[in-house]
Amino acid sequence: MNRASPELKALLQRCREAPADDMPRLVLADWLDENGESDRATFVRVQIALSHPTADAVQQQEWKSLEQSLLRAHADEWFGDLQSILSRLRYSNESTGGLNPFAWDGSKTFLRGFIHFQMFSQSWLLDPDLRNWLRSPAGDWLEQVNLSRLTPEAFEQCTIPPEYSGKIKLNLSGQPGTYCDLQTSARLSSPVEFSVQDWQRFFRSSNFLSVRSLTTDGGLTFLNQLGQADVRRLVSLKIRNSESSEAAARILTTIPFESLSSLDFGPVSETALRAVVACPYLRNLTEWNLTGSPIGDAGMVALCESSLAESLSEVSFQNTAIGDVGIQALVRSPLFAKMNSARLNLMMNRIGDIGVQALAESEQLLRYRELVLRENRCGDVGVAALADSEFGANLTYIDFWRNRIADAGAVALAGGEQLGKVADLCVKENAIGPDGAAALFERFGERAKV
Repeated sequence: MNRASPELKALLQRCREAPADDMPRLVLADWLDENGESDRATFVRVQIALSHPTADAVQQQEWKSLEQSLLRAHADEWFGDLQSILSRLRYSNESTGGLNPFAWDGSKTFLRGFIHFQMFSQSWLLDPDLRNWLRSPAGDWLEQVNLSRLTPEAFEQCTIPPEYSGKIKLNLSGQPGTYCDLQTSARLSSPVEFSVQDWQRFFRSSNFLSVRSLTTDGGLTFLNQLGQADVRRLVSLKIRNSESSEAAARILTTIPFESLSSLDFGPVSETALRAVVACPYLRNLTEWNLTGSPIGDAGMVALCESSLAESLSEVSFQNTAIGDVGIQALVRSPLFAKMNSARLNLMMNRIGDIGVQALAESEQLLRYRELVLRENRCGDVGVAALADSEFGANLTYIDFWRNRIADAGAVALAGGEQLGKVADLCVKENAIGPDGAAALFERFGERAKV
């Protein structure tokens, strides 16, 4: 097999630059189909599907079985010598005591169609066989190598060959028991806190230009120093324990990111969200984890009216204090038509009848297979609107656990002619009485959870 063509290399690079965005990978899959690589195209699409949560266990298993079948058929071609190389390196590493050979799981080595693996020693970086693999056709599909818990000294002193440029994930979280030194593979028994000087050493090292992804719990101390780093190649940033989302946002929005597409700095307030959506350095975001962020309706409106509504495709709105006004803004925005997942998860919010009616009236609801409104404020009027909506015709899973639905709403759901595909309907902990329950069981049988 020959090395990737310039056209394929460009497609692969676009995927690496937006790791959470489905569209570049779907474009890649189409190109593979058109160029005689239909199995690889299918594999990319299946792994994209597997990356999105779903309540459909049967579908999930079908995808998993197809994934495994494709890997068995093409392992030699798609992995090349990687399995034997990593097994040898892992087995010979001091930390294993020579007792545990590398536990190979091809499905975990591939993520969303691309190769990822963990590196445990500096010797791996310079291993001639691994470097040769990186220059092979299989190596063209490497997206990321994960380096965990480096000390500043180890990061400064290690040699990162050019083949790894832009493909390093640096995990500097403070969890004990993970590797902390590429040279000795020593393990820590307690977390380590980096000082200002430590962060400066990381960011001033020439090796930092090889980093594409950063995970850390360094908080504001880390962020203050990141502003002095060359962040042009950074595509993903996850910060734990940022202390204050407003303070973190103030610093983040001064850092001249050029390529950042994935951001997670913990739960954010409405004020912090407004700072981010107004920042020109963050205009390329495709993924933003907002789980647990008390942004409320005002924050949702600000997001939906910003330029990020055109670029984001992976956003979590679980437990964000949004209500009817926020949902109305969402269904009007481009974001509602762009979100990657077929699951619309709006769990643990304040959405009532008006918000559910807005969803039911949106043609974009046809894009979704699963609607999760657990722990909201929807009553009979909202579920009746959904039951009558032609745009709910593709829903297979509906979750209204712990809302305000009574018998009238249950009867409306039972009579909903558009809900013919529903395989699982959950309305537990509502105000549904015997009559409503009987109607649901008559229509849905065991598919209804009352």
